[in-house]
Amino acid sequence: MKINLLKRIDSQRYYFLPLLITLILLAACTEEQETPNEVNSLINFSDDFSDVNSGWYIDTNNVSSQYYTDQNTYKIMAKNIDLICSAKAPIAKLMPNYSIEVQLNYLQMNGSAGLIFNGIANGELSDYYLFQLKPYAGRYRISRKNELSGAEWTHLTEWKRCYPHLNEPNTISLSQNQDIATFYLNGNIIEEISGLPTHPEGIDVGIFVSSFESGTDTLTTPIICEFDNFEVAGNGLNN
Repeated sequence: MKINLLKRIDSQRYYFLPLLITLILLAACTEEQETPNEVNSLINFSDDFSDVNSGWYIDTNNVSSQYYTDQNTYKIMAKNIDLICSAKAPIAKLMPNYSIEVQLNYLQMNGSAGLIFNGIANGELSDYYLFQLKPYAGRYRISRKNELSGAEWTHLTEWKRCYPHLNEPNTISLSQNQDIATFYLNGNIIEEISGLPTHPEGIDVGIFVSSFESGTDTLTTPIICEFDNFEVAGNGLNN
């Protein structure tokens, strides 16, 4: 009687073992299918540049400089004419629903500075938009620099009148909602544009200094802007 019982237990064991393996494999497949390839994460990035390891680009050469200062700011310097000296924000690529803001201290009488938005890159070539401010002239402009198409510059607005602070920092910001972008100076709306590409592959943002249209053939002094209190809020694209 004992021997027959053991044989029965052994036969049940061999019957259930393949079934158990099948159930494990099915569970693994189901879990893999439910895991998305891309997960959008909420980004709330704020940087007062007090931490020199927060991830911004650092370099100094004959034509430009980008570095953290001892005053807890981030400085960009253009040393030659016809340059865009930029720094990409050290965050994941964004979906086309985000806002960015920065405080800039720009006391010179030539060049411009501001925010980079809706940017993409393909190798060494890039396509990006600029929210440019000339505080000394009371002017702003929205432009696109598209190296991918070879079109180079497209100006979505001309230089338009605005009323920035003189001899003190200004805060500029923008929000992009799909193909529409709204622009602010010191909390006041100054412009809205539409028809932007929405870039499902993800968007880069950042800050820049420009020596284009600096009014001279040779820079006698570099064009410099100090940035502070950079903020981004939006959905990030995790590949």
